[in-house]
Amino acid sequence: RQGDALRRALAGRKQVHMRAQIDAHFRQGELEVVVARIPGRTQDAVLGMAHLCHPQGFANDNASGAASLLETAVALRRLIDQQVLSPPDRSIYFLWMPEMTGTYAWLQAHEDLIPHIVAGINLDMVGEHQEQTGSVLVLERPPDALPSFAPDLLDYLRHELLLEQPNLSNTDHYARVRYATTAFSGGSDHMITSDPTVGIPTPMLIQWPDRFYHTTADTLDKVDPASLALAGTLAGTYLYWLARAGRDEVAWLGATMTACFEQRLSRDTHRLATRLLEGTPDQTPLPSLEEFVAYRHRRALESLTTLRHLASCDDLLPRWRQALSDTRDRILARALDLTATASHPSPPPPPESSPHLVPIRRYRGPIMDYGTPTFLGLSPEDTDTWQQLYRDIPDWRSLRALAEYWADGQRSLAEIERLVWLESGHNLGGSVETYFHLLESAGLVELRRRPD
Repeated sequence: RQGDALRRALAGRKQVHMRAQIDAHFRQGELEVVVARIPGRTQDAVLGMAHLCHPQGFANDNASGAASLLETAVALRRLIDQQVLSPPDRSIYFLWMPEMTGTYAWLQAHEDLIPHIVAGINLDMVGEHQEQTGSVLVLERPPDALPSFAPDLLDYLRHELLLEQPNLSNTDHYARVRYATTAFSGGSDHMITSDPTVGIPTPMLIQWPDRFYHTTADTLDKVDPASLALAGTLAGTYLYWLARAGRDEVAWLGATMTACFEQRLSRDTHRLATRLLEGTPDQTPLPSLEEFVAYRHRRALESLTTLRHLASCDDLLPRWRQALSDTRDRILARALDLTATASHPSPPPPPESSPHLVPIRRYRGPIMDYGTPTFLGLSPEDTDTWQQLYRDIPDWRSLRALAEYWADGQRSLAEIERLVWLESGHNLGGSVETYFHLLESAGLVELRRRPD
């Protein structure tokens, strides 16, 4: 009755005053984390994750992810027991937990297992009825600071799985759902496992946006059984493929990764060349074609080396590396030819952060903070500075995580600033140095001076 009265008052644009009394205290407790495992023959493993922790079990966020992962686990176990599928070489772990906090707790309790988990997948809001929610099936790649074979594998499997609708003459096939692949953004458990200090590359599957997100209208009628089936099939195929991958599978995946590199680099380099030709209305600094292509090439080379986690492939790596170099040279030459007649763009501003200070992280996993760092014990002045970064910089929560990921104990603040810019397109300037000085004040980072 009180709720109805408040709704009527608000609907009538009346001013509402409320008083609440909160009875709370701190105590030692436990987090309920549910784990299942299909055992493999070796000590290596793969990981599927889905959180379920909101005040009530909202249907798409994230009962859909939890249900889809559960059905995936049941289906794989049944197919293995029926000898339709061979037993996996790597164990397959399935994790259901409170979002973020449960992932931290499980990882902390299984430090010995972390180095053996070759890759993961995070299912978050995968059950959307696209027409009702307005969503798109998104594959979010891990951050560039953690190169891996995982996103290219998942992207390929998703593309093949979605090619279900033939054209009129049955000469080609296409998808009937909206889907996309995006760069890392964060906001779910994959941002913890994909931190290089943890080192489990974890792409995320999510249906986004959702017009009913975090509301009581996120109900079962907004869930599409076909979306659940698609997510479960894709997650199961990805996890089982990785659990069984050996030399032959790695040979195929290496070739697939070189093809994916060519496709992405061609598209993104042409887009940058076009922007350089047109100029940016707000004079947003853009990288040179040479720097952009070199950055992408380095990330692709490092991603290829992670195939060693699946099988021996040192004899194949030179061939793949040569293919990447040939692709790099061909695409760069074409882009430079396109922009040859354009006026030379002004060089991007030099880094504002120190080239001499190197941050050494004293913690694993990104800091979970939403603008109120009371747990860090900062001074009032430093707290104001921390909160000002959120006010001044759009998407600061994700961008500061990228800066943390690039802090490997070797790179300077200036190098981190540049890498965040190349990865995200956002020039953070001296905010990178400000942020790491705040972390130093909190005792989470040591800033060492690099010899001149």
